[in-house]
Amino acid sequence: MASEPTERATAAAGSNHQTGSGEMAKRNRTATHPVAKSTRPPDPARDRIPRNKAIEIYGKAKFRAAWVGELSKEEWELTQKYKITDGIRPPVPAELLDKLYVAEERSARQDRQHREAIHWLENHGMDCVRGLAEGVDRKTFEAAFAREFGRSPPSGAKRGPRQKDFWPRVENYIFDLLVKHGPPSPDDPDLPDQQALEELVANFMQTKGWDAAESTIRKHVADMLEYWGTLGR
Repeated sequence: MASEPTERATAAAGSNHQTGSGEMAKRNRTATHPVAKSTRPPDPARDRIPRNKAIEIYGKAKFRAAWVGELSKEEWELTQKYKITDGIRPPVPAELLDKLYVAEERSARQDRQHREAIHWLENHGMDCVRGLAEGVDRKTFEAAFAREFGRSPPSGAKRGPRQKDFWPRVENYIFDLLVKHGPPSPDDPDLPDQQALEELVANFMQTKGWDAAESTIRKHVADMLEYWGTLGR
């Protein structure tokens, strides 16, 4: 009878030893093979911005109302159908002459602005050839934009009101006046200052039956004058 407690104690000690060994082994396994945390793979699209989107954001900030962006479908078709080839232009119907002139001037302005935007991106460390397929680095673009314009680029989530269809023709009218007169100057009695240019534009629009606020006309004139200054004329 005296040996019974001793046997139970020995059995209990053996059980405790097995339990302790099991727990220690479990801890060793956990330490050696930690449980991996579930993580989502990084999304490359979040770190890149489409090249054409970067061009558009820069162009709108740089040229404001003078920014052409994309030609309309009608403008593009006109420039292609009546393109001068080997010094010869196909016959243009009289009713399309004005529209073709507007389309071609806007196409030339679009090309100049687009090339300037490409140069700006390249000069700030963004590869525009690679960017055709992969976009440009978002952080690099945002940092360069902030240095250039003193603010963060717009997110693009909010779209402004659509520009009225007559503004391309108004901008061409302004451009023609600047070609003829140069920028406003006190030495030019017909165009002594910006206000005189704004009045000419307002009168032109009135003859066409187009209506716009005085502040809107002033903005378009100011932006076209600034654009004219970038041409180095």
